[in-house]
Amino acid sequence: MSLQTDGYLSPDIGKWIAKHRAEHAAAFGLADRLSRVAQQVMLGAEVPKGDNRALLILLFFARALSSFQGALLLAERGMTVEALTLARSCLESVFFLGATAADAGFAERLVSSDAAHKKKVATWLTSPEAAVTELAPEQIDKLRGFLADLKSTATPAAPLPIKQAADAAQLSDIYETVYRDLSDRAAHPSLNSLLRHIEVDDHGNAVALRFGPETKDLPETILAMTTALFYGIVGMGSAFVQDAWRTEIDACSEIHKELIGARETVYDAQIAAAGTG
Repeated sequence: MSLQTDGYLSPDIGKWIAKHRAEHAAAFGLADRLSRVAQQVMLGAEVPKGDNRALLILLFFARALSSFQGALLLAERGMTVEALTLARSCLESVFFLGATAADAGFAERLVSSDAAHKKKVATWLTSPEAAVTELAPEQIDKLRGFLADLKSTATPAAPLPIKQAADAAQLSDIYETVYRDLSDRAAHPSLNSLLRHIEVDDHGNAVALRFGPETKDLPETILAMTTALFYGIVGMGSAFVQDAWRTEIDACSEIHKELIGARETVYDAQIAAAGTG
């Protein structure tokens, strides 16, 4: 069961995890530390009775943290594109968290979006184009009843695009930069995301298929993940007191800034070297 025969499912991946963590100890150390403090923030949050807004904020944060921890498991295996895809998912949760915190009426838009989704699915399943023969008659009747109730109660049913959530959270700049970059580089099957699977020579020519753990972009991957989670922690601070963890949060923030600065120095050196080559 080698990497050659089983890919990332091979037990040999454990050796790569150790290798990646050793080579990028600072980045992984930050991710581990931030994950622990985020876990404490989440479990220490007390939702006031009947405060659905605070509850939504906590639930969105739990989803964001779960995505972050999943991304970390993928990153240590060298699955950078997959890790970045979950980093994007983390950001989506953060957008909705921030929108809920900033807009008292945002919860109603979530209900409306949920109704719109269910209406769309039910409408298609009861249409002539759908494979309705796979559904029992009582299931079709139930779906038609749901649509009739939705219409009779005049329940709002409007989709809620991710960008609208980002705008409401006042994170439009993050949507237009970090989020779009993660979409193109990882989450979407774009030409950019396909480059990971191409081995090139010194002249930039494609010479082979590449499939397996990679280390080149791991620091950038982890910094993208931690950036997303930091915005979530900031959003949590709008509803829950974080005094008990403030020192640790600030320490993680300083390390994050230092690592970003170090990566920018590396980029500048690479650009300078390319210009003189």
